[in-house]
Parts: sequence; C-alpha cells; structure tokens
Amino acid sequence: FEIGERHGLEKVIVIDEYGRMTQSAGKFASMDRYECRDAVVNELDKLGLLVKTEEYEVPLALCYRCGTAIEPLLSVQWFVRMKPLAELAIEVIRSGRIKYVPERFARMSIEWLEGIKDWCISRQIWWGHRIPAWYCINCNGQKVREVRLPTGEIRVKADADAVWFASLEQPEACPRCGSKDILQETDVLDTWFSSAIWPHATLGWPERTKELEVFYPTDLMITARDILYLWVARMIMTGLKFVGDIPFRTVYVHPTILTSEGKRMSKSLGTGIDPIDLIERYGADALRFGLIIQCELGQDIRFSEERLDMAKDFANKVWNAARFVLMNIDEDEFNELPTRFEFSDVRHLLTLPDRWIISRLQRTISAVNDSLEQCEFDKAAKAVYDFFWDEFCDWYVEASKCSLSSGGERRRITQIVLCYVLESSLRLLHPFMPFITEELWQHLPHDGESIMVASFPKPDLEAIDEEAESLMSELMWLVSATRSIKSEMGFLNVLCDAFIFVSHDGLRQAIEQNMWWISSLARLKESKVCSFSEERPRLAASVSKEGIEVCIPLSGLVDAERELERLNKEIEKTEAELERVRKRLLNEQFIKNAPRDLIESERERRDRLEEQIRKLRERIKILMELRSSMKQ
Repeated sequence: FEIGERHGLEKVIVIDEYGRMTQSAGKFASMDRYECRDAVVNELDKLGLLVKTEEYEVPLALCYRCGTAIEPLLSVQWFVRMKPLAELAIEVIRSGRIKYVPERFARMSIEWLEGIKDWCISRQIWWGHRIPAWYCINCNGQKVREVRLPTGEIRVKADADAVWFASLEQPEACPRCGSKDILQETDVLDTWFSSAIWPHATLGWPERTKELEVFYPTDLMITARDILYLWVARMIMTGLKFVGDIPFRTVYVHPTILTSEGKRMSKSLGTGIDPIDLIERYGADALRFGLIIQCELGQDIRFSEERLDMAKDFANKVWNAARFVLMNIDEDEFNELPTRFEFSDVRHLLTLPDRWIISRLQRTISAVNDSLEQCEFDKAAKAVYDFFWDEFCDWYVEASKCSLSSGGERRRITQIVLCYVLESSLRLLHPFMPFITEELWQHLPHDGESIMVASFPKPDLEAIDEEAESLMSELMWLVSATRSIKSEMGFLNVLCDAFIFVSHDGLRQAIEQNMWWISSLARLKESKVCSFSEERPRLAASVSKEGIEVCIPLSGLVDAERELERLNKEIEKTEAELERVRKRLLNEQFIKNAPRDLIESERERRDRLEEQIRKLRERIKILMELRSSMKQ
C-alpha cells in the first residue's frame, strides 16, 4: 500500500468486506476468496504460465475472536493527524517534565513519536463510543447512504469526500443548510481513543472542575511496556492538546512476569498461572510481597514459587511477632500505653537495645521512603523484610524477653518500644501486605480508623544513634561468636562459662551493662570481662576480631574421645568431596564446555570445603590438647 502511495498507483479493490471477489476481478467476480485462489492457479496452468506449486508457510493475520484469516481491505476511515500532537509530547519528555522509570523508555517513546503515523480511530463494531459526527443528506446526496448488513444491522456508509459536522449534543438540523435529514456516523471510536483522554475525562473535563484542578496532573502513572505507545504516549498528547498540561509527572514501566523458563505467560499456550490458585495456597499478601520483592528495576520477573514460600514465612513471622508483643501486655497495661510515640519523653529511660532498634527503624524508614520515591519497590520491600526479621525479631524481641520479665518501669518502657517499632513496621509494610497489616494494626495502640489512611512513617533524625548502633554491632558479634563456638563444639544449648577480652574501656562497660541479655541469648552461666592483655584460659575454644575475643573453656563440656572420632570421620568425608571438586575444576573439557555459572558454583563449593576443613582441623587440635591434659 505504501509503495503504491509513493508512486501514485490506482487503488484496486478485488476482495470485498464479505470475502468475495469484486467486479474488478473480472471472470472471477463473486467467487469466494478461497475458491478464487484455486481457480486462478487452474487458469494459469491452462494458459501454460504455471511454473510450479509448492507448500510454504507465511505469517497469517487472524481475527482474535473467531480465528478467520484477515484480508487487506481499502475503506473509508476516520484518522487523527498525529505529527502536531507528537511534537508537543516529544518536547515534554525530552525536557524531563515527564520522567520515565526506567529511563530507557523515555528514549524509546521519543523514537516512536518521531516516526508516528496518522491514527485510524474508527472501528466497525457494535459496542463502543459512537463517533460524534453527522452527515447531512441534503448536502451530500448519494455520497452518504444507509446500508443493511446481512446481520440486520444498519450502517452509515459515506464517501471519503462527504462533508460532515461534529457536535457534543444531538443536533436537530444541519448547520449549513438547516435540513433535519441528518445521519450520525455509525462507526465507533478505537477503545484507545477513550483511554487516551482518561486522565482528564474522568475528572469532569471539558468543564474546569475542582477535581481537575486538584488531581490533574497526577504524580505517578504505572503501566506495562506493551501499552507504552497505545496508551501512555496518547494520554500525554491528548492532555497537552485539550488541557494544556502533562497528565502525569512520572511513568513507571513495571516488569513483565515470565514463566520460570523465561517465557511469556499465555492462556492460549497454557503457560499462565491463575492467581486465585496461588492465593489459596499462599495468601494474597504473600503473593503480592513475593512478586514485589522480585521486581528489580527494568528486569522482567521469572516467576518462582520459592519466593512465595519465603513471603508466606515472612507473613507468619509478622503475625507471630505481633502475637508475642500483645501476649506480653495485659489489659491494664494496654490502656496505659500511648497511641503516639514521643522519643524525647523516653530517651533518658532507654537501654542500649532500645536505642539501637529505634535508630535502626529510622534508617529503615528513610531507606523505604527513598526507594519508593525512585520506584525501586523491590528495595523498599527488602529493607522492611531485613529490618523486621533480622533486627527486630532476631535481636530486639529476643533481648526484650529479659526486660519484660523484670517488671516495673523497665517492662513498661520495653512495651512502649515494642509497640512503637511494630506499629511503625506495619505501616511501612502496608503497601506490600495490606490485609495482615490492617488486621494486626487494629489490635495495637493507634490513631485513626484504618492503617490505610494513617500517615506513612517519616524518619525522626533525632532518634538516629550512631553510638548505639556501633556498640550493638559489637555485642551482637559477641553473642553470635559465642553461639558459633558452642555449635561447632557440639554443646550449643548447654550453659557454660566464658572469658571476654576487650581492648578499650568503652566496650568493656557496654558489655558489663548489657550482660543481662547477652548471657540469655548466648546461654552463658558465668562470664568474665577482661582486658586484652590478660592471660587466656588453657584448653579453650576462641573466636576473635579486632578489639574483642571470646574464649570458652572446654573442660567438662566435651567428650574428647568421641568428638575426635566424629570429627576425623567428618574431615575424611569432606576431604574426599573436596578432591572430587578439585579434579572437576582441573578438567579442561569441563572448563571449556560447562556454563559459566556452574563453573563459578563449583569454585565457590571448593572454597567452602577448604574453609570447612580448616575449621575442623582447628577443633581437632583443641580437642587433642584437651585429651592430653585429661590423661595427665
């Protein structure tokens, strides 16, 4: 068609809208298109013009409703001249008035707009917004006529040069000649035409309504890349044309969810997944959170049910944490708790763990807000996940069990901090897990009727405490190192003594003041804090880092003979496995042919096994010294 346009060729229509050959087809006129193809081949053969016939495949356009093959057809349609509109859109995108996330979609949109063609907006279907154009029979004569289709439907047919007029209301007469013999166009608008004016049409345009003044333009438009041109670009053009302003400030193009093999999900191909089935297995919140946390900027999501398992576990963690907090507040205590946390009111009553968790919460709030502002939803979700699970639940909740059991003012302050951190975390988590957060929030001290309309958390910079974070980092290492020694030596849950060596008085004081929860989490019976220069106990397992070392005497805790026998078997097994991995990595064919990620995985496995063997040998050395001392 475009070649013919360039060369001014005559436009000949040989197939009509019912799939039959027209009079332009000569002797083949009135034939069905498929009958005509066979007849043309026979005619060529009869004339001796047929060289050969062969089977081959070509792309075939099919009707999306019934699957019928679609033929090209020249017809009179309505078009919008797009170049003047596109120029307006290019200017606002290029100038940055409209920001795209990821940025590459701004460049892609400009390229599409620069090559834009006029837009056919008319459709010959039953449902839709009827084009508000009218024809006058008196002015047009035979150029406009009504045609009854085989379905019984009456359609208006107009020649390309027929005159018409548009009207917002039902007209009574032709504005040119006054004739009342007028017909409205029966074509309807392309569905994307009404979608293109959605941002302002839904707010009362063309009237200058209060809603239009308040909500236009909106801040964020979230969409998929497959409708970036069909919808987003057209909303920008119509907004600039009809309202004189951009419809939105930021366009976020979200990832597409693919199958685990990286293929597009499709109902027809059977690769789609019904979200209702997933909701029944995992819950709506877990499905939502599990998808969002995979939503890396600019990357499509390979769907993984493992992430949904993780999200379900997290939802259970949130529920159980809230249950723990509420179980440790009786009715009278609950009624005395404040609905609004004021840091300055309790600052002087806070312990180191209190100060630490409040400070970490402020940093998390800041990180979540920054990530949401940048449309990095996966980072925002992960920030809440890491804080709530790794810091609040694993550390503060465990430490709080000691202060809750102490009673008095210490118990009351701990309850206030627990409720504050939990309530703030629920508000942070609400966009990602709306149902569970609403349910739990209603059981906590709060202001307002619903978490949905509660203010989103903002960081309290006054509550950020770098000293508390630094000291807690050391104390958490101390607990983890102690538990690691006990686990490796096989007496994790046994109460034992420990010697803690520190290099400066500030850390020593912090350890001594916080031994009330350190001893509980590390399961220590007696502990002595010493200066770094003091002599270490004999026959002890130890772990150290710069400025701090923990030593646990092993006498009476370990059956040296039995443990040595077990460790020797374990090291023998590990060395055999390491030898197999090393041989594989020395194999030139493996390195040449294996996928890069598999080779890297094997190298990491080798490094882990070597480290495991090193630790096993250290433990064997300690146990042999212990056995020797026992024999003496």
